[in-house]
Amino acid sequence: MYKKASCTIKTTTTCCRVIVNDDEKQRILTSVHADAIGGAHYGQNATIKKITDRFWWKNVANDARDFVRSCTMCQKCNPDNKPPPCTLHPISVREIFQRWGIDMVGPLKETSRSNKYIIVATEYLTRWPEAQAVPDKSADGIHRFLTSLVCRFGSCHVLLHDQGREFNNNMVKDLCKQLNTSVAMTSAYHSQTNG
Repeated sequence: MYKKASCTIKTTTTCCRVIVNDDEKQRILTSVHADAIGGAHYGQNATIKKITDRFWWKNVANDARDFVRSCTMCQKCNPDNKPPPCTLHPISVREIFQRWGIDMVGPLKETSRSNKYIIVATEYLTRWPEAQAVPDKSADGIHRFLTSLVCRFGSCHVLLHDQGREFNNNMVKDLCKQLNTSVAMTSAYHSQTNG
C-alpha cells in the first residue's frame, strides 16, 4: 500500500517519506491541517511543509493550498475573508423639530424635591436642549415631559431613544401613534447615535 521514498536534507541526514495513494490524501490533509491533536489550522506554507516532511504525492503542494483555501474555520478567522462592517448612515435633518433625541441621566444625588433623574431631549437641527428633573424613571413622567414638548414646539416626525423601559412602553407608544411620530431606537452596540 505504501512505498518509501528517500530524500536528502542539506545536513546530509536521510529522511523517509511515505508515497501516498489517492485514497489517503484527504485523510492526511485533514489530519495535518485541522485535526484536534496535530492540526492547528496553519497557513498554506506551513501545512505544505508539515505534509512534505512525512508524505509525498504528485501535486502535494497544490492539493494542500486548495485544502487550506477551502477550510471553513480558516475562512472565518482570516480577516481578509470577513464581511465588511456595516455602513453607518448619517442622520439627516431638513427642518426644525423634525427629530428629537431623548435620554435619561441618573440616578443622581437626591435633591430637596426628591428628584434623582433628569430627562434630556435634544432637537437635532438646532441642538436645542430641553431638560427636566424627575423623581423616578416612570412611564408617566416621560409621557408628561413629551406632552409638554409637544405643547410648546409641536409634534416631531421622529423620536429617537435608547430602548429603555421608560421610553419603550404603551403610554409613550400611544402618544407617538396619536401624534403620527415614528420611533427610532439606537442599537445597544452604538448608543452614540443618540447625541
